[in-house]
Amino acid sequence: MAANQFLRYARNFVSTFFCFFIFQTAYAEPVYPWIATAAGPLELGNAILLLMPDEKTEQISWDHQASGPIVWLTDGFKTEGENSYRQGLLQINVLGKPSYVLLRKKNILAWTITYSTSSNPKFGVENISLSPGAGNHQPCFGTLFEGCSFELLPSLQKTGIEAHTTCEAQKYQERIAVYQASYPNKRTTNIVFMESGGSGGSSSNVTMTLAELNESVCKEFIKNLL
Repeated sequence: MAANQFLRYARNFVSTFFCFFIFQTAYAEPVYPWIATAAGPLELGNAILLLMPDEKTEQISWDHQASGPIVWLTDGFKTEGENSYRQGLLQINVLGKPSYVLLRKKNILAWTITYSTSSNPKFGVENISLSPGAGNHQPCFGTLFEGCSFELLPSLQKTGIEAHTTCEAQKYQERIAVYQASYPNKRTTNIVFMESGGSGGSSSNVTMTLAELNESVCKEFIKNLL
């Protein structure tokens, strides 16, 4: 009798869970690429905090956040010429708003996380970049996209990351700013924010680095970028 009652409860539970899953799947916004459906979402500031290394970290290893919420696309890292990289996908919101791409339906557009170095890869990762879109395959730019351009500082402030401006510059529709970001128990990290625009639209991206960027080096760095 008790066994039959248990089986009845179990069937009811499974049936209820299955119906809930179908309801959630049917009404959830689709994500592009679909593989990023389980990756996030995270607020941009929280994603940056996740990627900031611990305060005692000397260099960022290639397995940094390998078991975190990022869906990694690259096995280990790849080397092409003098550059090595590792890429993954993550759903990122800016002040609660995701990026979108219009396919057959309006899809939430994942962001690409890229670890890279132009040095010997055995010394680890030099830069971590975050940009809306699925890499070169589907960059976020143009009429069919939303949320390609964003402001960085409000999201950092929302997360509690302190950011001090090292230098900034603007030329035509290109804008670059370098911030020194800090958070308790995290290594102070330089964040390079870049925004570009044109008749086809505008886009932004963020690059994190542990490289020293004092004001003079920063200005030369920006001069080379522009």
